[in-house]
Amino acid sequence: MILQTISRIPFWQKVLAGFILGALVGVILGESATVLKPLGDLFIGAIKMLVAPLVFCAIVVSITSLGSQTSLKRLSLKTLGMFMLTGTIASLIGLAVGSMIDMGGTMQLTATEVRERNIPGFAQVLLDMIPVNPFASLAEGKVLQIIVFAALVGIAINKVGEKAEPLKRTIEAGAEVMFQLTRMVLKLTPIGVFGLMAWVVGEYGLSTLLPLGKFIGAIYIAAFIHIIFVYGGLVKFVGGLSPLQFFRKAMPAQLVAFSTSSSFGTLPASTRAVETMGVSKRYSAFVMPLGATMNMDGCGGIYPAIAAIFIAQIY
Repeated sequence: MILQTISRIPFWQKVLAGFILGALVGVILGESATVLKPLGDLFIGAIKMLVAPLVFCAIVVSITSLGSQTSLKRLSLKTLGMFMLTGTIASLIGLAVGSMIDMGGTMQLTATEVRERNIPGFAQVLLDMIPVNPFASLAEGKVLQIIVFAALVGIAINKVGEKAEPLKRTIEAGAEVMFQLTRMVLKLTPIGVFGLMAWVVGEYGLSTLLPLGKFIGAIYIAAFIHIIFVYGGLVKFVGGLSPLQFFRKAMPAQLVAFSTSSSFGTLPASTRAVETMGVSKRYSAFVMPLGATMNMDGCGGIYPAIAAIFIAQIY
């Protein structure tokens, strides 16, 4: 009876319950809550297990389903254009919010060690996208290289035509198996989120975050503006969907992202979320892995802009 009642609870509510309970347990038990970390590690490990084969199969199936190169080019250009647009807007929002809030206050920053970061040039970035050893890329989970290799395999299958049908059907079957395995692993999400939140709050404590309260608050304000107005506006006026329904169905993926701090770790939950929104698999299978790799408006746009201003204010 209890199991039947639990099974009727919407997925996003289960994940939210795990998130809240984990935070409460972390506050109440303190450092003792770190014993729950293996629950989160188990979930993260299961998610990482899925990413490489799921991305490869999904991308190949997506490209072979699109068929013509014209459709693929159109989808690619629209996807990359949208990523660039939202990323630029995110950076502008981060700069605006960071400039309006005095986050540094009376804090002082003393640099005890300076480590120079080697930033690769544009040519090196392009070279790093090509998998010298595709099997090594799959084993090491290098998602961008997997995407490039899968795209090339999908294009080659389309060009070969009938002779490549056995390989095409094999990868399609593999994709269905991976989607089913993803559904199975995602059932662990509430437990994994519970363990991760209990560990994070118990390990670091809320008091650790208080001196950085304004900085953290500025990031959340900017992220909230971006999510509600930019994404909500695109969903409403471009996609023609209800923003409330969109955010409700996207809630599990957002909670997984918050608790794991991993774009790749969120990929299976995001894939499930877009399925519930009625998005075609041939589109979502192409866009979702790219988004997990390239479309990180929060950590790639909002956070660097606000962090730069925050550090400048302290100095």
